[in-house]
Amino acid sequence: GTVRIAAEKCTEADIRDLHALVEGQRALLGDEQPFIQADIAFHVGLAKVTGNPLLPAVTQAMLSWLFEYYKPLLHWAGREETTLKEHASIVGFLASHDADGAVRMMEAHLNRSDPLYTVKAGGD
Repeated sequence: GTVRIAAEKCTEADIRDLHALVEGQRALLGDEQPFIQADIAFHVGLAKVTGNPLLPAVTQAMLSWLFEYYKPLLHWAGREETTLKEHASIVGFLASHDADGAVRMMEAHLNRSDPLYTVKAGGD
């Protein structure tokens, strides 16, 4: 739901900020821990676009916990370029205010991370 709200509310400044987060993450390829921190920053940045101050805090806490305790379950290594392409695609959908496209891309992005976190159709 966060990405849907972000698609509806994002401004040109938000898009510039999100692009900068993607490019900042790209610059960290090959440096695992900072790359992961940049990944978290991207998702927190998306949450900030919603204007709901709780969402960035919850996103930061949830993803920090996930990467700390469940990192071995995530399909990460060797997929950094895919992650960057998915992040850029999400930003593209946000830039065009395509909420449905952004939701589909985010679902694909999360589902690829690990089947344990598969997003079910209909938001179940």
